[in-house]
Amino acid sequence: MFSVAFIAILAVIFINGFTDAANAIATAVGTKAIRMKQACVLSAVMNFAGVFITSYFRPSVADCLYNMVDVNADREGVLLFVAVSMFTVIIWAIVAWLFGIPTSESHALIASLTGCAVAAKGAFDAVNKVEWIRVFLGLFLSAFLGFFISYVLQRITQKRLNIKTRVMQIIFATVLSFLHGAQDGQKFLGVFMMLFSIINDAVFVKYRFVLILCCSFFMGIGTLFGGKRIIQSVGENITPLNGLQGLISDFAAIIGIAVSTYSGLPVSTTHVKTTSVIGVGLAVDSKSLDKKLITDIILTWILTFPGCAFLGYLLTKLFLILQ
Repeated sequence: MFSVAFIAILAVIFINGFTDAANAIATAVGTKAIRMKQACVLSAVMNFAGVFITSYFRPSVADCLYNMVDVNADREGVLLFVAVSMFTVIIWAIVAWLFGIPTSESHALIASLTGCAVAAKGAFDAVNKVEWIRVFLGLFLSAFLGFFISYVLQRITQKRLNIKTRVMQIIFATVLSFLHGAQDGQKFLGVFMMLFSIINDAVFVKYRFVLILCCSFFMGIGTLFGGKRIIQSVGENITPLNGLQGLISDFAAIIGIAVSTYSGLPVSTTHVKTTSVIGVGLAVDSKSLDKKLITDIILTWILTFPGCAFLGYLLTKLFLILQ
């Protein structure tokens, strides 16, 4: 069962590359500043750097996720809890990906862990309410910053700047990939901490470097194999972007994610990047926005928390009955 849970975590990390990791390079690829394969390699390297550096020097996001739930179960109970949580995220992410909607694996992960924990323990006190408040604070703070900063900057710079943005876009994509690793890589390390807690915390510390390598490698491979669909949605379909507009949206996303990560708030890099693109599009011309796609994205975000929590709860109860 340990192997099943471990492989399930790797599968979710791989799928994270489809969706969340792809957002970091979406506008740079969409505006032709960098080629897809080059961007994926860059993303994998910087995701590794992000999760490696922050997990050693400021692992507050991983700690937040690790402390968010308490199933108070034995070895088999913890294994079941982790495995079912991961299967829930996989189901949700694949459905969203098939429709090309940039859903958030971060919030799907948090919601599924919550639903599974409540089902496993049989009570709502399985959820640490303080950590949940931090999750929602991070959600609104980061999304607001992404939208507001991109909108204001686009209004200020509109028709005033004529600069070559290719190099800057590549630099910003590099920074965003680093921050994605700092955010999402830490979340998955938090899940690994849950899994390895049934053995010994010292074992997790011993294999931390290997687990970080796994996170960055599987994110990179996921982005390479499945990221194109999400890149098209965020970098091209929400609104047409030129180089400067892509640069502004990336800068706004960097600020939103960096502030949240430094504050130890688990946030969705997908939400921040998408709202920053919408902010730019709204500042340029609201008619340029694909309102149907934006509506689908928002509805998916709204449904992610209750949907994944409910699905995780049902699957956990089902497995407990079948045991």
